[in-house]
Amino acid sequence: MLFILGLGELAKRYNAVIHLGLVTLDIPLLESDRNYIPRTVCFDATLTEIYVPLSPIPEHKQLKRYSEKMSFATSTWEGICARYPPGWIEGVGSAAVQFFGFILPGLGFLAFDILKPASFASRKIQQPCKQPSKQQMLSCLGLVFGNQLFLIASHFFLLRISNYELTPFRMDSQLPSILEVVINCAVGAILRDVVFYYVHRLMHTKILYRRIHRIHHEFRAPIALAAIYSHTIDHVLVNAMPIYISMAVQRVHFLTLMLFASVAVFDAAVSHSGYSLFRLPSVENHDIHHEKGNINFGILGVMDWLHGTHAIQYNLL
Repeated sequence: MLFILGLGELAKRYNAVIHLGLVTLDIPLLESDRNYIPRTVCFDATLTEIYVPLSPIPEHKQLKRYSEKMSFATSTWEGICARYPPGWIEGVGSAAVQFFGFILPGLGFLAFDILKPASFASRKIQQPCKQPSKQQMLSCLGLVFGNQLFLIASHFFLLRISNYELTPFRMDSQLPSILEVVINCAVGAILRDVVFYYVHRLMHTKILYRRIHRIHHEFRAPIALAAIYSHTIDHVLVNAMPIYISMAVQRVHFLTLMLFASVAVFDAAVSHSGYSLFRLPSVENHDIHHEKGNINFGILGVMDWLHGTHAIQYNLL
């Protein structure tokens, strides 16, 4: 009887649960233990044997912060999806990608080219005598910004036809998984390279080069903003369409498109910058394309290798 009363006192004091001869105690934690997961200790009815003592496990603060950030990102995205129609989100998001992913980096490279050309001359791929003058660099701004504004305006016009309700991309309130994003971007990179190669190669046919693509090659030694220094038709078909199609055919989540497009347009700025940054082969190869004109039409180099249009890049050592 005293033993049963003793168990009752234990249960009352430590919030214990008594069932079928088993006592489970939730041991109160000391102030110094508050960063540990609560411990559960089990005894048999005679209180003589411990069954499963659990070792304290440290709480991972980084994991907690990551969870909080993901929760904030999810709630923010859910709010955007609930407040705005899909087409409007696509239009504004695409414009933001072009501005932050291309225009700002392009202006940054332009500042280096104009204000401190001698300081970074050693990083230029082509010789100083082949570099465009400051006047040539500044003169490209009108066409560059005109192409961007045309692309954004025409995009909004097409979205407006459906009252901003139709879009080829998923606007789920749930964020895509990391695995989904990786697979979509990998497939998108391959598809983009295929589309870009054939459209770009087509632009180098005699009639289209003379009437359209020749403008883009006025910069034999390119600068970052020269990536979209081109005929408007050239800009839409060669620059924008491969990115859009490679993602639309997969019907990816719109945030995946945002990530993929951001990397793509930033890569376009870097590839046309004329700087040998981190000795990236893609930069070297495209710079050779501008210098020679009839080689290195693709992005990844795979299509050029398959079609025999790949040229060995400059010495990367």
